[in-house]
Amino acid sequence: MVASKDEAYKTLIGYVDVFKNAILEANEEQQKALTIESRAKIGKLGISVIMKDLIGHRLRANLEGLPGVSVKVRYAQTQITFSSSFLMKCKQTSNGRINFIETQLMLGFMNQLQSMFPGMPSPITNIVLTFKWNKARTEIVMISILCPANEHNAYHWKLDIPLTTSPQMEPMMQPEPAPDLPTEVKRIVPKKSVKKSKRNRKSKRGLSDRDGQQGQETKP
Repeated sequence: MVASKDEAYKTLIGYVDVFKNAILEANEEQQKALTIESRAKIGKLGISVIMKDLIGHRLRANLEGLPGVSVKVRYAQTQITFSSSFLMKCKQTSNGRINFIETQLMLGFMNQLQSMFPGMPSPITNIVLTFKWNKARTEIVMISILCPANEHNAYHWKLDIPLTTSPQMEPMMQPEPAPDLPTEVKRIVPKKSVKKSKRNRKSKRGLSDRDGQQGQETKP
């Protein structure tokens, strides 16, 4: 059973600054480390791999050893378990999709198949800490936590992490806003009004018929 958004909020709210800073600092580091000439020679996948390693290093440094937190590196990926309830990985998003290689393990992760991860407690909910670059791939424009539903990028819920610093912890992670209601509203006619209008039309027809008959009877 997949944990709810409220459960995730209560469990993860204390680590929001760690998540945000790990991504923002990793992006700043790789910007300084790579010259413009080097960046032109490295493909998008290469820079994403660098970001993944830098983020993973910061997450491990700040979360390892904390109560209720377990950090492992499997297949060159940092996997973090929170309170034996959430298993988190970090991925980049682009065009509204989580970027990942379709291995058997990753497909199982996206489909919430915990049995594919030996040693993981059950039930546990898989989540993804995601970040999005601007078009120039120089600035982070979005950080979110997604609970994936399948490999087609559908998700059960989403928690956005604001990039600005907030003095309070509570507003840091906000649920995804509800979709806008349709602007076009159809007019609904009550049934009573419809029946009444039908009776009025019938009565009018009846009167006109009787008037016609009376008019014919008065003719010589």
